[in-house]
Amino acid sequence: MNMFLWILLIGMGCLSFVPLTRIRIFNLDKKYQNYKYVSILLFLWSFLTLITFISESPKVRYYLTLTVYPLVFLLTSFLFLAFANYVERKIPLIVKVFVGIIFVLELIVTYTNPIHMEMIRLPLNDSLTFEMLVDVPHGTYFLIHTFICYAILLSAIIMIIGRLYKNLKLDQDIMPFLVMVIGIIAGVTFNMIYIFGPAFPIDPTYIVFVVLISLLYFVLYIRDIKIILALNRNNFIIDNLREMYVICNHRGYIEQASEAFIDYFKVEIDKNLIFDELMENIQDKAIVYYDPLEVDNLYDENKRYLHMQEKEIDFPFFKYKGKFYLFYDESKSRKYINDLNYVKSHDLMTGLYNRNYFEEIKNEIDNSSDFFTLIMFDLDCLKFYNDYLGHKAGDELLIRFSNKLKEVAEKYNWIPIRLGGDEFLLIAINAKSEEIDDTIKMIQALNDSKLKEKRIIFSCGKASKSNDFINLESVFSEADKQMYLMKDKKDEEKKELEENLKKISKK
Repeated sequence: MNMFLWILLIGMGCLSFVPLTRIRIFNLDKKYQNYKYVSILLFLWSFLTLITFISESPKVRYYLTLTVYPLVFLLTSFLFLAFANYVERKIPLIVKVFVGIIFVLELIVTYTNPIHMEMIRLPLNDSLTFEMLVDVPHGTYFLIHTFICYAILLSAIIMIIGRLYKNLKLDQDIMPFLVMVIGIIAGVTFNMIYIFGPAFPIDPTYIVFVVLISLLYFVLYIRDIKIILALNRNNFIIDNLREMYVICNHRGYIEQASEAFIDYFKVEIDKNLIFDELMENIQDKAIVYYDPLEVDNLYDENKRYLHMQEKEIDFPFFKYKGKFYLFYDESKSRKYINDLNYVKSHDLMTGLYNRNYFEEIKNEIDNSSDFFTLIMFDLDCLKFYNDYLGHKAGDELLIRFSNKLKEVAEKYNWIPIRLGGDEFLLIAINAKSEEIDDTIKMIQALNDSKLKEKRIIFSCGKASKSNDFINLESVFSEADKQMYLMKDKKDEEKKELEENLKKISKK
């Protein structure tokens, strides 16, 4: 055998050995696992081809030549299964059983060839030479074998080209598709020359397989698995992060999520799940935000507050990038801020808004085009309760009145405020006059209690935004004025309540 053939043979052997050097990477994802079997079978074919060339035994050469046929069938079948997994197409069990049966039949026909010569029409004898094996005539079963292998290979090629074309449209990256198409065209052309042309010492089908699978390895390893390796490179570090995280590939599909994220949200990380869909799935359990200023001041204790940060992951040799999303749990901080805001804006005894809150919203109400009414209240009886029944009874009086005010405010979506001491304010936005009258009657019911120690006497005044009282200050002053006009008319009622409370205190 001349030097060129030796170089070609050694080159093909080295090329087929390359995937074996990183065979463990095919375990990174289930859809790549069958490629390790393809790589092993391809290298085995290279090994058998080399032994066939260097062996001096006619019997060894004969059976090694025959062994290649079931090996090629098995290699083609695993290539088909590998492509099917890659494109996520489920292969029925009956197809796998059929492949197994054909493989057993191939083994039987191969190793009984000296009897029937249906695979190669060449008897086993001591005068067998290497040249005779190169130009050997084939039998009937060889044609069946070739047809089956080409049918399987064609189906596999159609699948992989279809997926690469789909990826081309998604990524606008023509390289994987172009490399595979050129490789397939070159391989088919070379094989046709072998079939219809002169005999060649090295089986061109073997060369085609080595080149095709090497190109496939380039596409999968350099283009796909490199991405997974880039995403997984710092697994130990990210797995031990206290924060939750999600990793996405260049198409936005989820590649990985932290156990803390999966456990809390009870989500299944599917390779077909995109990041935006994941965010929609968790919105009932969390409020996710880039900027804390975006968060609504209304705190929801049933949700976690996650401050999300995004970082791009660069993939070497690629024009696109992955994404690393890190989620900082700020629920405790948000609750603390919410509690501070609550203290700042609420009266702690009654739960109503306080004077600070009123001062904050005055300009907003004043500048809005909404019609509003202010109803002011003053509890005329608080001093009597404090003096005769004690401050605890006075506090209970304030709470009962505030609860009634909250009830009315919730009904109409108005704003109840304790201005201080025994003074209260109800801001009625876009209120109808009958709603105002109905509100005062509802609160007035507190004065109708059959238990004298439960009665609440109050004065109130109301004023609305109009041409005469065009801003909030003027409306507020008018409501205050109306309240004190009513207060002057309560002397008899207050005197009666004072006498009753005095009698109760002496019991």
